[in-house]
Amino acid sequence: MKKITSDYIVGFVDGEGCFTLHIIKKKQSAFGFYFTPSFSVSQNTNSVRVLQDIQQFFHCGFIRNDKKTSKYEVRDLKNLTTYIIPFFKKNKLRTMKNKDFQIFCEICGLLNQKQHYTVSGAQKLLDLAFSMNQNGVNRRKEKTHYLESIQESKFTNLPISNKVKV
Repeated sequence: MKKITSDYIVGFVDGEGCFTLHIIKKKQSAFGFYFTPSFSVSQNTNSVRVLQDIQQFFHCGFIRNDKKTSKYEVRDLKNLTTYIIPFFKKNKLRTMKNKDFQIFCEICGLLNQKQHYTVSGAQKLLDLAFSMNQNGVNRRKEKTHYLESIQESKFTNLPISNKVKV
């Protein structure tokens, strides 16, 4: 098989890729949830080879398989900021996915600055997350659920982590 090119990856991600910020429930965290940025590309399991090629191209990430779908994913913030973001800044996406990528860059910047440990930073991250991917239409919970959790945390045992600032 030929080595994949930057243009191939851009086209493939424009069609099958996703930039998102996962909001994961965790009672022990200060706000009752935490943030995980994610870049992923999904494909029918029969075509997993292309995902392996993309993984090899970026030198990071992992591949998960279920019965019908395989997913290449990068969640590590350092790998996202070292490999994924610079690649797509240099090799522009050509669809509306570029808008999500720009928001994703802002999200990763806030996470690198540790803004997710502050009330205002967590609120900003929620706003950004819900502005991506068709304004969050596929999210399981409404943004207000998370905002209420942040507000409630201000009056409860907030110093679960000494990094949290109100």
